Amino acid sequence: MRILFVTHADFEKPGYIQTWAKKNGHTTREVQTFKGEQLPSVSAFDFLVVMGGPQSPLEIEDAPYLYDEIELIKKAINENKYIIGVCLGAQLIGEALGAKTERSPHREIGAFPLELTDAAASLFLLIAMLEIKH
Repeated sequence: MRILFVTHADFEKPGYIQTWAKKNGHTTREVQTFKGEQLPSVSAFDFLVVMGGPQSPLEIEDAPYLYDEIELIKKAINENKYIIGVCLGAQLIGEALGAKTERSPHREIGAFPLELTDAAASLFLLIAMLEIKH
C-alpha cells in the first residue's frame, strides 16, 4: 500500500503510523505543504494521513495551501481511499465533507479518554483481525 503523509509542522510527525507502515511493508511519502511542497494527484496513494499542526481552517487565508489539501481529501473520499486525520487533519476532513470548524471554549491539546460507538468498536476489531493475519 502507498501511504501519503501530509504534515504541517516540523514537530508533527507520523510517529507510530509510519512505524506500522514500514513494519508491514507499505511505502510512505511525506509532503510538507507548509514548506511549499506540492501535493500529488489522488492516484499516487492508497491511504492518506493528514497530520496536525498550528494552522486552522478558521484562518485558512494564513495557510492557503490548506485549500488544496481539502480538495485532495474530497477526491480521496470520492475514490474511497483510506483516510486518517489527526487534529488539524481531522478538521480538514470535516471541511472536505461540508462541516465547518468552530472554536472550542476549552483547550484541546493532549490525549483524553474516549468512548467508542458500536460502529467504531467494530472497525477497530476488524483492523485488529487484519493485523493478526499479517
